[in-house]
Amino acid sequence: MININVFQFSRWCIPVILHYLNKIKPENKAKIKFNILTEKWKGFNKLEQTIQYMQDNAMSDLNYEVVEIWKGFNYLAKTKWSCEQDSEYTVKLDEDCFINNHVWDYMIENISILDDNNILFFAPALSIGIPTTEYFIESFFTDKEKEEIYNMFLAWKFNTEWGVDYSGLNKYTIDANVWNAEGFYNSVNLIGHWYRGVHPVRFSYDAHAYILDKILDKIDLFKQQQEYKTVLVYRPYFCNSLFAIKTETYRKIYKSDNLFKDGLDEVPLNLYMKRDNLQMAFIENSFGIHMTYRACKDDRIGKLESDFYKEFERRAICS
Repeated sequence: MININVFQFSRWCIPVILHYLNKIKPENKAKIKFNILTEKWKGFNKLEQTIQYMQDNAMSDLNYEVVEIWKGFNYLAKTKWSCEQDSEYTVKLDEDCFINNHVWDYMIENISILDDNNILFFAPALSIGIPTTEYFIESFFTDKEKEEIYNMFLAWKFNTEWGVDYSGLNKYTIDANVWNAEGFYNSVNLIGHWYRGVHPVRFSYDAHAYILDKILDKIDLFKQQQEYKTVLVYRPYFCNSLFAIKTETYRKIYKSDNLFKDGLDEVPLNLYMKRDNLQMAFIENSFGIHMTYRACKDDRIGKLESDFYKEFERRAICS
């Protein structure tokens, strides 16, 4: 059994997520349970809205459960619930990440790759994922578009963030003429801190806006089945919010108090990966979408995400 756990908090992206999950092959539906981890949030009852949506859309052949987790910022409570389940594999899915049904089918049918103890994650390549944004860009964009987005990466100036001085990375951005992803990631690997989830795409409003605009322009590419391929990668950090992991491993990491540095699971997952020199497995040509990072401090980022999702839902669900 594969548990697919969507961490639902302040957004309402269930329609797109369910639209594509409900289209997967019947034999793959039989392998999954879809758990919506939600709550009553700031007076707006996501719990009741979610249940009503599932009933209204007749998801009778999708094995699902709506689970109320205590209200408030409860990311680790949802992580804890995920680790306590008895499924062999767990898929963590933040509510702002999307893949189509063909990628879901490929992921479910190949999830046993995680039985290799040298592989920690199995994940689609997300548009602004770290370290998958280059995989997305190289397969989704034209040469001209690649040049434009990489120039946006080069324009980003690193300073101090989360109490860590990242200015040494500017040799790959404002002090460089060509985007060198390999050199950038190698330099990130040398940072002597557990917060190494840095990349221009995480902070740049211009990069966010450009990528989301191109996704809407190329919505048919997102919908269509592509030629998928699994690639194994060593990178210094992982902060894609859609990934599969062995539940037993996830549980082991969660119970390792010495790996936790804050109220999220991102750092312990990465410290565990780095400690054991583990690989990541990514799905090439999966065209996964992650809308925004909250690390982008531009005041326009909330409206950008909201406007994008409204139009994305309309285009992604229409036939």
